Amino acid sequence: MTKETLAKGFALICMTFPNLGMAEETLDVWAKLLDDVADRDFMGAVISLCRSEKQLYPGTNIVALIRERVGGDVQAKSLEALHELEQAMHRVGAYKTPKFMDPAITIAVHRLGGWERLCHMEADEWKFVKKDFERVYRNALESGIADDLPQLIGTHERMNQIAGNNAEPEIVQIGTGRPRLRLV
Repeated sequence: MTKETLAKGFALICMTFPNLGMAEETLDVWAKLLDDVADRDFMGAVISLCRSEKQLYPGTNIVALIRERVGGDVQAKSLEALHELEQAMHRVGAYKTPKFMDPAITIAVHRLGGWERLCHMEADEWKFVKKDFERVYRNALESGIADDLPQLIGTHERMNQIAGNNAEPEIVQIGTGRPRLRLV
């Protein structure tokens, strides 16, 4: 997480809960305890905390409250992503080329061997790879998304590339980029 994001979140909490009287040194402690949290997840957790809590008292472990919100968010996102992936595998199949709106799904699929491999996988193997997907997806979320994301390739596009055919692949857009499932 960047220092700027940490400072913005800290300021938001200090302004929302002025009775906490947090010192500047608290920012250094938070930097160490929250260094593995992505900027977007941190700000989401801070905003959620400020919107949902009526009062925080001196001595409240705010880092733990933020981590609770971030952890639940990441778990919900990984379950949603798995659902989106499984829907796409059934709807699109290995032959067409998918384009996921959530780039972390694309990264996870690449890291697990690619679109065709996952689509042709036997149910017994999928049980185990599914758990790996959740871990790899969370890792992709936490490590950030590169701008030059490689595209997943379906069987038709791969065969066209091998044959030297420059035909436009049939790309199926998957997802909205917005959460659809929610853990309650």
